[in-house]
Amino acid sequence: MPLQLWRYGLTGFEDVTLDYPGAVYAHAFNMWLQFWQRSQNDPTVYTDVSMQPIWATYLADKYRLGQAESGWQIVQANYRAADREEFFSRLRQRLVETGYLE
Repeated sequence: MPLQLWRYGLTGFEDVTLDYPGAVYAHAFNMWLQFWQRSQNDPTVYTDVSMQPIWATYLADKYRLGQAESGWQIVQANYRAADREEFFSRLRQRLVETGYLE
């Protein structure tokens, strides 16, 4: 799940994630690191559909950072499963639905 930071104030909860870009970057980096560490021992990681949540989280964080283009480049270079185009389409749609992408 993408990083979300909330503050409770007089009007209720407020999303303050963008106030902490370092935390968002660290979270995105951790997602990438999970992929990279696994790729060192397991060449099937590139085609493993169980990596979809990792890539979705990574990309949502990259959108929050204003780094969508570089995020997509990383995801497209490293996710090579047979359902890749379908996954990318679903991922774009989900990013729209959740407000990361307009």
